[in-house]
Parts: sequence; structure tokens; C-alpha cells
Amino acid sequence: MGTRLATLGGGPSTWTLAAKAGLRRFNWMKFPMRKVAGYALIVLSVVAWAAIAALPFFDISVGSAAGIATTLVIGGEVSFFAGVALLGKEAWNKVKSLFKRS
Repeated sequence: MGTRLATLGGGPSTWTLAAKAGLRRFNWMKFPMRKVAGYALIVLSVVAWAAIAALPFFDISVGSAAGIATTLVIGGEVSFFAGVALLGKEAWNKVKSLFKRS
């Protein structure tokens, strides 16, 4: 088979076609996965809090809404602090500076 990866149709690989079109591969080494995961967890926490705000608009019982809201609060807080922990001390200092009085 050689050093080239085979594709289903036997034709050129998609990266070869992309290179011919002038497109470059995305370089994941510029963005460490730890940083990407940290930002993703912070975004997930924002989505959880937005979902809490949207709960009254769904047709669910009060007990179910309370349970879902509790789960979303805990999940949002855990994902936020896990994201900050993955991003490091600079992110934590940024969060603390947002709550300091001038």
C-alpha cells in the first residue's frame, strides 16, 4: 500500500484536495487541549445557567423543574471551576479581579 493512506474511492485523500485548493490543516499544537477543554467547560457552565433561566418556559411540573434546576446549578458550578482549574492561575486571578471592589 505504500506510505500514502488509502481512501475509499482509491482517489486522492481529502487533505491532498484541500492542499490543492489552498487550504491548510488546522494546527492543534497552537492550542493545547488543556486550554481548549478549560474554555469548553466554562462555556458549558454558561449554557447550564442559561438553561436554568429558560426552565419556566417549558411545560414541566414544579418538582421536576426544581430537580432540573438543582442539577444544572451543581453541574454549572462544577464545570466552571473545573474549567478555571484547567486554565490555570491566570484565569483564577482574572475571575477574582472581576469581583474585587475598586
